[in-house]
Amino acid sequence: MKLDYGTITSPFPIPFTIGTIRKPTLGEIADPRVIGFQKFGLYESLLVLTPQEYYKVTGENTDYYSALSEEEKKDLTMFCAIEHDKNLQEMYVSLFRLFFIEPVTYMEKVFLILEDQDQKESVKGVITEELFPDVLNIIKQICGMSADEDDLLKDASRMKFKNKKARKLYEKIMKSEENGKKNKRPNSNYSIPNIISAVCGCHPSINYTNVYQLTVYQLLDTFERLKIDSSFHIYRTSVAVWGNEKNWFDPELWYKNEYDKKNESA
Repeated sequence: MKLDYGTITSPFPIPFTIGTIRKPTLGEIADPRVIGFQKFGLYESLLVLTPQEYYKVTGENTDYYSALSEEEKKDLTMFCAIEHDKNLQEMYVSLFRLFFIEPVTYMEKVFLILEDQDQKESVKGVITEELFPDVLNIIKQICGMSADEDDLLKDASRMKFKNKKARKLYEKIMKSEENGKKNKRPNSNYSIPNIISAVCGCHPSINYTNVYQLTVYQLLDTFERLKIDSSFHIYRTSVAVWGNEKNWFDPELWYKNEYDKKNESA
């Protein structure tokens, strides 16, 4: 499911039949008492993690993985890996609790989304193996990680982890040679803290007093608009002074809808 531009840029939660997905603000993410950039980086890595990467580079629950045949290892899904690994269950529950308004727990091989009716917890929805990739995909889009935009995965060398196991998992995932382009070691210019700094330094009204009210995607969208605007002014000046081959300038370039254009071509 592809989120439309209005939905993904708005600050409002997204209702689904199984539950309601929210969009954490930068203030929540930045506050180490709530999440912290380092923990959010771990969450982002979980969104693109494969079971083969997890077992090979972390060494977690190797007895279960080693007992599988090569064909079974190849076909293993992340959902199945979670079923056999309590550590993974806890990490994904923590991830879902950040993005779902309702409480989330793991029980009997599924993630349960709960609701409180008459002070009693009841099940509102279930994340099954079939729904699991779709839920991760929605969260990835909210984090600006759709397509090849995985540069938001932060550099672990700049982080401080309270949990040594979390640091070990994060660093091994990011350093793995087999992660390929999807999980390539990121350019620090695209870390969320650096983008916050850049936007606050260049935007006419967003600054450190209000930037933390934005969602992650709102920040990234504003950052992209600033880059487009900067290129637009350079191009406009160049055409005005030296002209171009077509002797024509498009004054609408600065507000073209790149989000829909990109998704139409995907």
